[in-house]
Amino acid sequence: MTLKQAKKKLGFDQDAKYVVGAAIYAVRFGLELTQKELARRMETHQSLIARAEAMDRYFSTELLERVAKATDTELVITFRKRGEG
Repeated sequence: MTLKQAKKKLGFDQDAKYVVGAAIYAVRFGLELTQKELARRMETHQSLIARAEAMDRYFSTELLERVAKATDTELVITFRKRGEG
């Protein structure tokens, strides 16, 4: 599932706040993991995963690094010139 597909499925618009939550959902969905299974891999609670995907608050890059480690993916954060992609 692409990030764009995840954002559409979750009903998120283009607000940057929701990109992180949609990205977590997309990687979890792509690996066919439940929130509970991802939480177990991260040694945390399912409710944290739910809050992260809903982006009802802001999370640190530490959480994103933990998601990456638990899903055997690489966390890449970039800055782009506005209007480019």
